[in-house]
Amino acid sequence: MKGQIYIAFAILILLLLSGITIFISNPPERSNDQLFNAFADLKKEIIETADLSLANGESATQNLNNFLAYSDGILSTRGYDQEHSVSQNGNIIEVSLALKFEGSYLSDTIIIDRTVFA
Repeated sequence: MKGQIYIAFAILILLLLSGITIFISNPPERSNDQLFNAFADLKKEIIETADLSLANGESATQNLNNFLAYSDGILSTRGYDQEHSVSQNGNIIEVSLALKFEGSYLSDTIIIDRTVFA
């Protein structure tokens, strides 16, 4: 009976060690989904910032530049590179945005056209 306990214990230890080896040899990789999710979140926040600025009668260009500078600081700590430009003509705001991460690249131009009633 004593020998069977040692054999069962040895098999349990081997299973545990093989599980640890598999986990260590295959670390989780960052996927391009993270780049896409970060880009989609950034676009959503840009639109919300522009909407709030226009609704409150504030400078949308200034608020967007401030937000994009803040987001650039946050994203750069996570390994992303962000490029952007903002232009405004009346209530039409155009934001060109590019986000790079580990060799992958997403870019888009967002045109926000809102009618604001006083």
